[in-house]
Amino acid sequence: MVTFKRFFAIVKASKLIHIFIVYVSSSAVFLEITDVLQSNGVLRPGVFSYVLWLLVAALPVTLVLAWILRKRMTDAGLGPSKESGPAMDGTQESGPAMDGTQESGPGIPGPGIKKPLHNIPESITRFIGREKEISELTSLVEDHRLVTVTGEGGCGKTRISQQIAREFLDKFIDGVWFVDLSALEDPELVTHELAGTLSIAEEPGKPIISTLKEQVREQKFMLVLDNCEHLVNASATMVQELLSASTDIKVLATSREPLKIGGEVLWKVPVLTLPPMEDPANLEVLARSEAVRLFVDRAENSKPGFTLNLQNAPSVAQICHQLEGIPLAIELAATRIRHMEPEMILDRIKDRFRILTSEGPVSKGRQKTLKAAIDWSYELLSEKEKLLFERLAVFSSGFTVETAEEVCAAGDLEKEEILDTLSYLLDKSMVTIKTREHGSVRYGMLETLKEYASLKLADRQEDTLMDERHFQYFLFLAEKAFEERLFKPTEWADTLEAEHDEYLKAVKWTEREPEGHLRLCGALGWFWEARGYYELSLHHLKTALGRTRDKNTYRARALMAYGLMVHWLPELAGETSDCLQKAMEIWEAEGNLQEAGSLHSWLGMVKAIQDDREAAMHHFSKAYEIFKSLGDPRLMTIAKFWMGWGYVVNFEPEKGGPFIKEAMEEAIGYNMKREVGMCRHGYADCALLSKDYSASLERYRIALKAVMDAGDPGQALYELQGVAMSLAGGRRFADAVRLNSAVLAQAGKLGITLVSMGFWDKCFRETIGMARAMIGEEKVAELEKEGSAMGFDWAVSEALQYKPL
Repeated sequence: MVTFKRFFAIVKASKLIHIFIVYVSSSAVFLEITDVLQSNGVLRPGVFSYVLWLLVAALPVTLVLAWILRKRMTDAGLGPSKESGPAMDGTQESGPAMDGTQESGPGIPGPGIKKPLHNIPESITRFIGREKEISELTSLVEDHRLVTVTGEGGCGKTRISQQIAREFLDKFIDGVWFVDLSALEDPELVTHELAGTLSIAEEPGKPIISTLKEQVREQKFMLVLDNCEHLVNASATMVQELLSASTDIKVLATSREPLKIGGEVLWKVPVLTLPPMEDPANLEVLARSEAVRLFVDRAENSKPGFTLNLQNAPSVAQICHQLEGIPLAIELAATRIRHMEPEMILDRIKDRFRILTSEGPVSKGRQKTLKAAIDWSYELLSEKEKLLFERLAVFSSGFTVETAEEVCAAGDLEKEEILDTLSYLLDKSMVTIKTREHGSVRYGMLETLKEYASLKLADRQEDTLMDERHFQYFLFLAEKAFEERLFKPTEWADTLEAEHDEYLKAVKWTEREPEGHLRLCGALGWFWEARGYYELSLHHLKTALGRTRDKNTYRARALMAYGLMVHWLPELAGETSDCLQKAMEIWEAEGNLQEAGSLHSWLGMVKAIQDDREAAMHHFSKAYEIFKSLGDPRLMTIAKFWMGWGYVVNFEPEKGGPFIKEAMEEAIGYNMKREVGMCRHGYADCALLSKDYSASLERYRIALKAVMDAGDPGQALYELQGVAMSLAGGRRFADAVRLNSAVLAQAGKLGITLVSMGFWDKCFRETIGMARAMIGEEKVAELEKEGSAMGFDWAVSEALQYKPL
């Protein structure tokens, strides 16, 4: 009996139960027939026993054969590889739900089954060949913590690393994360790029690498670090720090040169297999070549209906050999099928190789081959296409049609010609579509092509001109954003965020020129503060302010931004008033009433934090007078809010409420998202201070949604704490303590302190303080520990679902 149970368990584990049932059922029918025939004398006595033992003996053999057959079908791609896993090509059968779980449905795992966490880009083209390499590299990655894939540009390092990453999707509970460094130029930004991918926020006053190491210490994930070659030292330092932080992290890097750190295993990407040239017209033999298969696949994409035949096969084989099996070169060649026959492509490649060979030796011979392919593609361009192709190299991480028109149109290339010329470059695979967001199209260039274009731009002696035009355009945009930030802060912040890499390049380029550096940093400072770029902005603003002492508009902007930034940091908060006051003196000397009014508002807030309520009210009143004199209704909306909030600070919510409510209705009408969030917060403060906890709970919930929509996670912490205080006031003590603990934990992660002021502290003592006293120290400690572990996203989700008291 025990033996049979073990046998049945093996059958179930091997997922052969259905075959077992069918076999037993059919055997029973067969034995019944045998028994009837024996009973009627058709068969001699004893046959039934022989048949029974024969069927029992054949059962294990049948099951083993069925298991082998199913496994071979699975390995050949003829059946499912894993239940609820990725398809054979590495893609999922259907997308994940918003909560990260797979929706139920035909052929889909049931509810609650999580799909692997990753951000590996999905490719729009097929992965060709490389079966041997995938197996070899997978084994290396399994056995070592750091594997660096090396090879020349265009050999397929990125593509093969992404394919390897898909092999490990279900082996790392904290995900498989792809970080592309190709867009970066500044080594200092490597760690920031990784932190952004892992959604780890910067902490003011603390090196980002320290924050990163603390956050990943308990995690188990795989990192694919792509295109390290131009930032090899910074990449090596970061990888070494990362691997030292946790033994459960693996790194797969791609670089044209090693990282040269301990434990690194190097693996060089070989070229694609080439066809034998003894019989170039043998289609069956040619089809075994990876290089030919890649050419044919990409040619079919460019020209549907293209096929390899006896006429073009020799030329295709020659092309693959001439390009030495390098994937990028082959793909570039295949795109020309749309306009040329293989014979014509072969002729042009041969000519170009001959010229390159005669140039003499270079440091890395493999670069000749890739340069030959790019040279060839470049020479196929018209003069205007060449000019735009070279000038597009000025962009750090991509561009829109509008930015290309503004930066690249000069001399022989007019603005009206940019769109058509860009379309031609896109058609010829010299430019790619990078991302599509909200219906907009963004373009980019392969890094190798961008490097090539940069060299051509320097040869034309236009590199300095393009850097200057790049800087001037993005300076113009940043200064326009600053001037309109009071009316459209969220819209402008989103615009600057989308182009942030370009601004960082412009900031870096203009460091040589103090006034230009101050202008750009001052114009960007408010955005850096609003979006939490603490470490980055403090460095640039402090540097810019220290290089020039001119008291002008640009310095006032930078002083204001620096002052607002440091008020979040306890160790620097003392500098806030001084910076804002110096900026005020400049604005008043220049007669800029709008900026003076805005600064009075912020100085009022600072004085309220310092519990100098009389001075706070003075500044709020001055802002109100100035904005009223300017006559812009949107500025009056801002003034009404601050005036109302000034009354709240002075414990007079009955006076402040009408101002804030009127400002809120106007802000909604003008679609001033940030002001809507501020007004909703102040309106909730009125209810909290009046101890109408049911109303304050609902108002803080609405305010939370508003500030999240406006992209202001810092302000969201105050809304969450307001929700917690409202819950405590309504005697929901446990929920209040837990939520407040989550808020404080998030503030700690950001490296900021929630500023305190008189009325807020009073409300806190009357609510959270009461809750702690009522439930006791032991229970409080338990709830605070629980809340701290929940995280910011949980806190927001939890707060938004609380019902009125």
